[in-house]
Amino acid sequence: MSRFQEVEVLDPEEPGVYPPAGGLLTEEQRDILLMQMAKVMVGSDRPVLSETERDFYWAQAFEEWLHLDSESGDARPENTVRAYKAAWDDFRACCRKQMRDVEGLDVKAWVEDLRTRQVAPHVRRGLIAAGRRGADQVGYSGNTINQYMAAISSFYTFTLTYECKTTDGRTVILFGDGMNPVKTHTVKRPKYKAFQKALWLDVVQLQALLQAIVSCSTDPRRMAQERRDFALFLSYLATAGRSSELRKLRWGDIERRGELVFYNWANKGTDDGCDEYPPDAWAAVEDYLRVAGRLETMQADDYIFTPLTDAARSFPNVDPETWDRNRPISGHEVGRRLRMYARRAGLEVQGLHVHTLRHSAYMLYRKSGMSLEERQKLLHHKNLATTSLYDHAIAGQRNVGWAAAATLLGLDRWKPS
Repeated sequence: MSRFQEVEVLDPEEPGVYPPAGGLLTEEQRDILLMQMAKVMVGSDRPVLSETERDFYWAQAFEEWLHLDSESGDARPENTVRAYKAAWDDFRACCRKQMRDVEGLDVKAWVEDLRTRQVAPHVRRGLIAAGRRGADQVGYSGNTINQYMAAISSFYTFTLTYECKTTDGRTVILFGDGMNPVKTHTVKRPKYKAFQKALWLDVVQLQALLQAIVSCSTDPRRMAQERRDFALFLSYLATAGRSSELRKLRWGDIERRGELVFYNWANKGTDDGCDEYPPDAWAAVEDYLRVAGRLETMQADDYIFTPLTDAARSFPNVDPETWDRNRPISGHEVGRRLRMYARRAGLEVQGLHVHTLRHSAYMLYRKSGMSLEERQKLLHHKNLATTSLYDHAIAGQRNVGWAAAATLLGLDRWKPS
């Protein structure tokens, strides 16, 4: 009897096999025991990848994970690929091990390096000027470190279910016996509050900002730039959209439904939707395109908010041979011009950036009486709790709160004619 008790080969939910008092097994008990012995034999002969196969499949898995969404199989957005690759390049420079040999202590050492690493002086100055970094801050921000860690963790999670074929045709999981090294107890994620220092402009400040954009200039180029900037910043306030959702709009993203205008937006290539373009903001867009001489010739692939000069052709990272103006205005340029107009309006520019307009739009709509649920749809948030943080998606949804918000801003008094 003792020899059966010393070797436990049964699954927890299966009955135990023990001999009766006389020491003899029944036929049913013998069959159960034989099946369990077969399980043990199969386990000892499980498929194993050779070193060459392991190298091949780890490289193949990485390329598939990097370029394809693991759930849908669709190609990842270019920005996501670049961000993931940058994180992995940085990790590999710090940890020289093979991917399959990485442990939690390796990730911990890398994270500690990120916490104390010096940031390039010109990058540091720009982040401080934009209010995204304190003057005495050391190392990378908690947000950046968490984004880097997420890229590493995502790949190892992918390998835990990645199936491979051995030379004899059997299936094996690439990292089936491993553990995601980012999720070990050794590795600690930095804590940060995403909206701890959220800035927003009140109604009077927003009025001053928009008024500062409109000048009495008769220079056609300056007029076109100011009308473009007015249309873009008013669009951010009217839609509460993220920077890229509006900055990268093409003419083909616009839909007319009778007297209403809708726009199709995409956020980082993963989420998308269709919302109303509030009439005051759309009128400003058409006014800008008319002044720029583009309204009558717009094609589906044409970006709406574009550079209006060729000044960027002389930049060191721009190829003058391939440069053309049919590209979205850069995020850096949008931020620069926002701070320029803020200074013109007498506003504090420390910490002011494009996302400030999203916060400001939220507060504007709250003041105009829009419900929390409506604001959640406006911000394209999946979680109502995320929307609640802004208090310090229905396809083709109407913007029911803009009329009241526009009244608060007093647009009829001084919008460009």
